[in-house]
Amino acid sequence: MAVYEIMFAAEKLEDQIGVLIDKHYPHLQDFTIRLIMAPKAWKRSGRVVLAQARAGSVRERVLFGVHGWIEIAEDIWEADPPVLSLELQEAILDHELSHFEVKETLVEDVLRLATVPHDIEDFLGVIQRHGLYREELQALGVVVQGALPLEEKPA
Repeated sequence: MAVYEIMFAAEKLEDQIGVLIDKHYPHLQDFTIRLIMAPKAWKRSGRVVLAQARAGSVRERVLFGVHGWIEIAEDIWEADPPVLSLELQEAILDHELSHFEVKETLVEDVLRLATVPHDIEDFLGVIQRHGLYREELQALGVVVQGALPLEEKPA
């Protein structure tokens, strides 16, 4: 795939990202987050990765004006016939934006983006054996009880 095609594919998603930022992430409005289309999905720890977020380096901020990146697996995202519904694509983009946090640097009081880990990390087997044994798992349980499956979400 040519570079311009990669840029075009990513640009198609920038409107979707903009809507999510305006709605849920107003603290990111002053930052430039670029999308990169990776040719294929990749694996990490044996799991298929469809997208990943990364804060930009100082060099990337200075040279390109980019504060953060979201890399998306093009073979899954642009599959024909579609593999992901529009709702699932939005959920994945929302997830990746959740990884960005605004931090103040020690030098010149400049704001930058940092990448933060997931709120919850555990194993299903441990939760099955011990229940919601940590405070963040208990908070997750409350959220899950009120959540509808993606297919049943109101428009």
